[in-house]
Amino acid sequence: MLFDEAAWVRMGLVEALQRYLPVVHVALVDTLDVSRRARDLTNLQRAQVLLAGVLDAVGGRLRRPFDPEQVIVAGQSYGGLAAASLATCRPDLAGAAILQSASLWHR
Repeated sequence: MLFDEAAWVRMGLVEALQRYLPVVHVALVDTLDVSRRARDLTNLQRAQVLLAGVLDAVGGRLRRPFDPEQVIVAGQSYGGLAAASLATCRPDLAGAAILQSASLWHR
């Protein structure tokens, strides 16, 4: 799951993943606005509800549950903070995280 949808789309990441990986399912999460992004991505409980909802929705479409070891969360700034928190505190949801300039200073 990629937080910060617009940034990843601008970088062409989805096309690159599809080109180089035979089977990959990518869920992009739009940040909507700055205040919602700050509220949702800096709060572990909100971020885990978001991730669980995305996994349920995508798993339902694919008709199979996800193995947490195959789930990677990624994001920049607050999205990176959310990704780190999820992979660290909720390994039952996500097995790995990619952080880009994560806001690790945030409390």
